[in-house]
Amino acid sequence: MDDGVAVDLTGSTVRLTVQKPSGLTVFQDCEVTEPLVGVCQVLLSNQAYLEIGNYVGELVITNLDITAVTRSFVYTSLDAILDDETLESSNEWQAMHDILNNADKKPILGAGSPNLVVTPEYIGQSYLDTTGMIMYYASTLLNDSWRSFGTGGGGGETGGSVLWADVLDKPTSFPPSAHTHLWAEISDRPTTMTPTAHTHLWADITDKPVTFAPSAHTHDEYLTASQANGLYQAIGSVPAHTHIWADIVDKPTTFLPPIMSGAGVGGARVGNGLRMVGEYLTIRDGLGIKANTTTSTLDIDKVATDAWYVRNASGQSLILWKGTQAEFDAIVTKDPNTVYFVT
Repeated sequence: MDDGVAVDLTGSTVRLTVQKPSGLTVFQDCEVTEPLVGVCQVLLSNQAYLEIGNYVGELVITNLDITAVTRSFVYTSLDAILDDETLESSNEWQAMHDILNNADKKPILGAGSPNLVVTPEYIGQSYLDTTGMIMYYASTLLNDSWRSFGTGGGGGETGGSVLWADVLDKPTSFPPSAHTHLWAEISDRPTTMTPTAHTHLWADITDKPVTFAPSAHTHDEYLTASQANGLYQAIGSVPAHTHIWADIVDKPTTFLPPIMSGAGVGGARVGNGLRMVGEYLTIRDGLGIKANTTTSTLDIDKVATDAWYVRNASGQSLILWKGTQAEFDAIVTKDPNTVYFVT
């Protein structure tokens, strides 16, 4: 009831929590029999009445994420039906619990390993696993400090067996380290291995034949004229063919230009009146270009300048200029040593 109103227990779970006279705690699940009027029942185990004295109980009601706890109530056990001798023969687990009561002020009963689930209230507190039938003790006040005993040493330096659930910090997966297997250990190995497309060097073939006998074949009794012309050539003649530049093995690394003169050299002809003197193309005497006997030079400058330099008898250079009338008019100061031709 809640202030005189029945608590609706529909969809709820109810658990009885009992503290025994010795201080030990017992938990039992209740059965909801009439949820709409808040009625549930529980049949007490011998742990809930074995000790003589007052027991303090509470009900814990849970519905989804809401938990409610009733006020405490008290009931008294005047005498236990079972005595120690009966327990020893019919309930060894309870006998062990009685032994703990003498050495431990508040042992805990539970199903499964307490590690990472139950936090001890004091160092040395004991925990009895009703599922695995293993007893634990708390070495520290952390919920991973439970140590098992009574199973042959509990692992560690003293040896003994340890439940997998009690192994702390165990990995969730075990990736294999680098290793090898014998061919015989591979269970699904293929029976044949088709090689992928590949090539071999001629030198890598170890059992190649030294001679190659031709396969069976025939020849015509005679050749036609066209066949003969296509298959044979005169002795000493070289058929017309070409080579790519990369196939020439002894080609020079540099190519000197030919020396030009009045005659044709290397496909170039400069004429009888022109010759090269150093880096200049010169005009020879006696061609009606000039009257004196000194050779005049015609210097050809780079194309960007677009100018010709002509030297007179005294060696002075005259510039020949050619351009349109507009280009000529745009020259502000005319050079007295330049001959201007307007086109």
